[in-house]
Amino acid sequence: AKIWLTDNNTDNDRYVLRAGEKYLYYNPAYADVRTLIIDGVREILDNYDVDAIHIDDYFYPTTAESFDSVEYNIIKATTTAFTSRCFINTGIFSQKRRKYVWKIKRRKF
Repeated sequence: AKIWLTDNNTDNDRYVLRAGEKYLYYNPAYADVRTLIIDGVREILDNYDVDAIHIDDYFYPTTAESFDSVEYNIIKATTTAFTSRCFINTGIFSQKRRKYVWKIKRRKF
């Protein structure tokens, strides 16, 4: 996580978000982040004698839309089927967050 924060590459600045002063959060909106998480699960399965991997859930550290507002605005700009008002009022933003998490869960097997 810290590599993405300190590599001077602005393309990956949103891959890791700060949650509070001391916590870092992988942003599952990006394929590279999902791949890193999935590769970590695969490494455990390949190199350790485990019976299973249990992923209880992958929660966002806050429900505030401002936390990942950049991704929200990208979704809003690229979702032509909804107006901005409809987009917000129908919970599409929350659905997109869940979709990113499900992409991780589906790929791990």
